[in-house]
Amino acid sequence: MSYNFKIGELKENARYTVSTVDKWNGSTKTEEMSGASLKSFTNGCAHLYDIHAEEISEEEKTTNRTAEEVTADIIDFFKANDDIFTDAIEELDSYNGYLGDDRYYSMDELDEFYTGTAPSEILFRAYYGYDEETYTGEFNPNREYFRYNGYGNLVSADYKDYSGQLDNYAVESMSENRPYIGSIEQSDELAALFDELEEL
Repeated sequence: MSYNFKIGELKENARYTVSTVDKWNGSTKTEEMSGASLKSFTNGCAHLYDIHAEEISEEEKTTNRTAEEVTADIIDFFKANDDIFTDAIEELDSYNGYLGDDRYYSMDELDEFYTGTAPSEILFRAYYGYDEETYTGEFNPNREYFRYNGYGNLVSADYKDYSGQLDNYAVESMSENRPYIGSIEQSDELAALFDELEEL
């Protein structure tokens, strides 16, 4: 057996650059492994390979990450913190209209939207709309929020659901317009991810 580390000292959640040399044919391979994977690999294959491993520092992890990887982490953060995403996407929309008809509004604002509008038009927009909580019922003015569907008809809802907007394009637009999105700074973790993305 030949390896340059003590198995018991491997950190399971750390990342390692692992180089192996096949003892039979001399072929070499380099890959990245977690400490847990390296421990398992060493226990099972140390008789077949010479193994050299170096822990990857936090600085190296950051340097080696791609924009796609950082963006994926931002999306994962937003999925776990949908309240922050809701605030951020609405701030983005307030600046550049990103959401279009998919923006939710408080039902209390409905009258303001239709000041001076003919009653028949309001009735048609409600009639041809729907209730997002049931998808089968008619527009319900007793819900908390409303938005428009693709035809400009009214949709009622009790919850703001922007999950369909959570993608690479939203993250890219937030990064480009970050000064207008204060919600990013609510979390040190999220702010650091956007800092990292902007440096790539």
